[in-house]
This record gives sequence, C-alpha cells and structure tokens, in this order.
Amino acid sequence: MAMPELKQKLLLYELAKIGFRESVYSPEADHIKMQPDNDRTAAINGDGDISYKSEQRDYVLDTIKPLVDRVNEAYAAWEKSQGVPFENLSQFRVLVEYNDVMLAARDDTESGRGLHFVTWRYDFDRTGVEQGFYTEDFNAAKENFAARSGLIPGEKLFTREQAADILATIDYSLENDNDFYLTYGKEESLKSIADTLRRVYPNIETQRKTGQSPAKPKSLAEKMQAAQEKVKTQETQSGKNKTNMRDERE
Repeated sequence: MAMPELKQKLLLYELAKIGFRESVYSPEADHIKMQPDNDRTAAINGDGDISYKSEQRDYVLDTIKPLVDRVNEAYAAWEKSQGVPFENLSQFRVLVEYNDVMLAARDDTESGRGLHFVTWRYDFDRTGVEQGFYTEDFNAAKENFAARSGLIPGEKLFTREQAADILATIDYSLENDNDFYLTYGKEESLKSIADTLRRVYPNIETQRKTGQSPAKPKSLAEKMQAAQEKVKTQETQSGKNKTNMRDERE
C-alpha cells in the first residue's frame, strides 16, 4: 500500500526542519528519498522502514529513526481521532482525552507545515474548552497533556526549557571544568544523562538562547573573595552613612 499523502507531507516537513529540504516522495518506489541526487543516502518507505548505508547507521538511528517514529505515532493518532465536538473548533480533531483534558490536532500541511497540536481543558459543564497550550512539537504536546490531565504528576516532569538548561550546564561543565573535582569520576554518567536528554527531548538544543553559556561554577576561593568584597563594600557604605549623619547634625 502506498504511503498516505498526509504521512508523506509530515515526513517531508520534519526532514526539511533538519536540513533535508530537497527530499521527495517517489510513488514508483513508495519511499521518500532524503537526497534525491545521492544514491547512497537514506530512504524511508511507507511502513516507516529506513534503508541506509552502513556508514550512515549512527546518524540514522540517533536522528532519522526518532523523527520517523514521531511522525508514525502522530499519524496513527490522527487516523483514529474524532472531530472536536464544538462548531467553532471543527478544524481540530481529538487525539485523546482524560480527566476533562483533551489533546487535539489540526492539519496544517496545506500551508506547508505539519500538524498543530493543542491541549485544552473542558469548562465545568463541558460545553466548551479553555486554557489552550499550542505547539507543533508532538512530544511537548504529550508531555503537557500528561501533566495537565494528571496522568503524570507535573512535578515529576522537566519542562523543555529546564531540560535545555540542564543539558547546557552538563556540556559546559564537561568542556570547561577547571575545578576538576566537579566532574572527576562522573564523566560517563554525565554524558549518559546528556544523551538521554537529547533523545527524550528532540531538538532540545534549539531551546538554548544563542550566544549564551551557563556561568562557570565559582570555586571556594572565588566565593570567599566575593564575600570579603561584599563585606568591604558594606563597611564603606556604612562609613559614608555615618559621615552624612554627622554632617546633617552639624
């Protein structure tokens, strides 16, 4: 069976976001060629299987396969979905709902994008919805739905911004640790945590503000020096205040 048109568009859109803007779908071969003019590049068929050369293995498994899995999951949810039961939201379809919270989606592929996701809470008599959270990121939408609906306690989840900050701090510490004791014996563990964050939060590094790095942790000596300077500043300011008080009395 040929790859459904919606799945084609979703895959092409997601591939374009990671740099494969020339990818095309071939009806004859029923696959998407990631770089049409390169016979050695990867291809994705209608079942979501990926063909690739051995030298591409790491990149395919780390980047392309998670992308294909997300598209397949989102497409399967869309295929089983039903329309939102409110006339003014007829362009959205309900993917799942629990505890008066729904996860819905809208097909934006005609405008050259993908699926647009939203989580809504039903109002008290279920005649409408409120408090929408909108995103094009399916994983972010699922995380928000799980937390808002109570499927997973919110305090057990990192926000994407928090995860990005943690990853940035780990990377910076591993690359710039002049205080060796901070990472001594922990390198592999920290690298494993960083790999997990990148896998669980796709494109997490785009969350970081460009041009900014986390501040390097201060050493004990630097903290003591800063404390001493703070005391000196306070003493100087206190002396000035006393002088001003004497001047006022005179």
